[in-house]
Amino acid sequence: MKNLKIVKLLFVKFSYLWDRNFKFNSFINIFSLIINSFSISLIILIITINNGFKKNTFEIIEDLSGISKIYNYNNSQLDNSDFNILHTTDHTLSKIVQDKCIIKYNGISQSILVESLDVNENRFENLSKYFLKGELNDSSIVIGKILYEKLNINLYDSVSLITIDQANKINVDNYTISGVFQTDFLNFDSYVVFKNIKSDVRFFDFFTSSKQKKLLSNTIQDKYVIYSMEENNSSFINWLRSYDNPLKALILFILVISSINIINNNYYLLFNKKNQIESLMILGLKKNILRYILLLRSFFMAVLSILFGSIIGYGLLYMEKNYHFISIPEYVYFTKFIPMDINLNALYIAVPYLIVISFISMLITYEIKINK
Repeated sequence: MKNLKIVKLLFVKFSYLWDRNFKFNSFINIFSLIINSFSISLIILIITINNGFKKNTFEIIEDLSGISKIYNYNNSQLDNSDFNILHTTDHTLSKIVQDKCIIKYNGISQSILVESLDVNENRFENLSKYFLKGELNDSSIVIGKILYEKLNINLYDSVSLITIDQANKINVDNYTISGVFQTDFLNFDSYVVFKNIKSDVRFFDFFTSSKQKKLLSNTIQDKYVIYSMEENNSSFINWLRSYDNPLKALILFILVISSINIINNNYYLLFNKKNQIESLMILGLKKNILRYILLLRSFFMAVLSILFGSIIGYGLLYMEKNYHFISIPEYVYFTKFIPMDINLNALYIAVPYLIVISFISMLITYEIKINK
């Protein structure tokens, strides 16, 4: 009971953040707390925004190209019988036909990729959320915002699509521009045009699916080959993930700075309380009890840092998410506002590290100061 009272009394004494009789010491404590809290909040912001950016980008890619693509194993075209076979186990299938064309309007020509899809299928539902205006119907096409502006065209104007068939015959078809979409992907918005599949089309280039490749692989026949979203966009995704290493290095640098701050703060505490500690030990205070008190104080400071850092970090994220104070270039970051995936993943890194380094630094500085 006596030891418990001593522990409680010294813990309260050592844990004061502000003591008007020792203003400089109080300043050191508060400054250390600010540095640690700022480190926690910065780690939260970095991880949340980076994950949000990747999540937002992957979701757009999946909406535009599907989670999985199914081809014929022999690189031949698919037909309705293939669709019926696969549809029995996967009701998220969409039929796709792709053609390279030239779009022409008022003397302006541009090479494009025309992607035909069925407006009654899953792919169109995902695509329609990116429509800025208009809609897609049987006799019209929708084009990307960049292409729309480049052609200097108006909604419901007529354009010509020029194609060359396998017999080298030039075909010219006229379509009405019935809609404009914006994905913030430069290639899509400037190069891809969507139209509805004609009722008499018999062959398709591939099917898209909203199921993962590993789920389809268990039920699909050997005559079909499946490519995942990551495989179809490997170069882009590798480029996207290349930013992870610099951010990891930045987080490591922040943690190193925070560690130095914790060690210095604990060392200064023991240096400042050296006379008091020596007096207490002369009066019979055991080293183990003193070490326990200092560890509790170190844990207390770590918890305060995590609490304040989390309030600041997540507070800023929720404010930005709700009010959008910061706007960013769409065609660089694929979104108008800072993307974020708000969760507790950042704390899984910051919390254990901060607590462990607080304890370790206190043990190290304790041994140094006590043994001197």
